[in-house]
Amino acid sequence: MQVMGYTSEELKLFHSVLDAAMSEATARDVRVPLHTMTKRLFDAASMGERDPGRLRAAILEDMIYPIAGSFPSGAVACPAVAVEPA
Repeated sequence: MQVMGYTSEELKLFHSVLDAAMSEATARDVRVPLHTMTKRLFDAASMGERDPGRLRAAILEDMIYPIAGSFPSGAVACPAVAVEPA
């Protein structure tokens, strides 16, 4: 995980995105270790991602519905699978 070589503006962005993701996880009662969130952020950043929404999504990947039975109507608990139309 690369954590050096970023500008101060990028680090401010990362801090803001991480703070928002932590707030969202808390609001959704999702328990994610800070080191996991930080690693996911810097993994995405090292690939060149700088869009705040995509960075947040990378941090919270697969953590949106943490408790079985809490899925909204139509949501499924499985990875997305490409399906060709019939």
